Amino acid sequence: MKILVTGASGFIGSYIFDALVRKHNTIGIDNYSLGTYQHPKIYKIDLTDQTRTDQLITEFKPDVVYHLAAWAHESLAQFLPRKLSENNFQAYLNVLSPAIRNGIKRMIVFSSIAVYGQQKPPFHEDNKRQPVDIYGVNKTAMEETTEILSKVHGFEYNGFA
Repeated sequence: MKILVTGASGFIGSYIFDALVRKHNTIGIDNYSLGTYQHPKIYKIDLTDQTRTDQLITEFKPDVVYHLAAWAHESLAQFLPRKLSENNFQAYLNVLSPAIRNGIKRMIVFSSIAVYGQQKPPFHEDNKRQPVDIYGVNKTAMEETTEILSKVHGFEYNGFA
């Protein structure tokens, strides 16, 4: 099984990458803007670079993608909505599109409780998505896009908030 982990040098991504690389043919992508975990199988690529992202995914042809990469600047979301959307939703599409084109079998999307907005916890996956900020809107768009495209293109997905 071939696995790609985005955000592979981040706090959560590094643990997931480390566990997967021991058992599977796994590579990672990270722009190292926040994460510091180094590994020879983690490629320094910014997911907003559509060409480089597409090239790596097309060459590797992952069966499974764990998408953890995020520009998690919720406090800046309302002041830099375009920047936040480029670094979250558009970057996600830069991963998802070539992954679909190259036969992905499963997408695992790490989302955020921001998709539930100001609802009262505890949250459950059946709760209605009601984002109240641009970060939550981006994460909601990622989840809903994955749901739609999985039906169209026949891949499985899991989401974590």
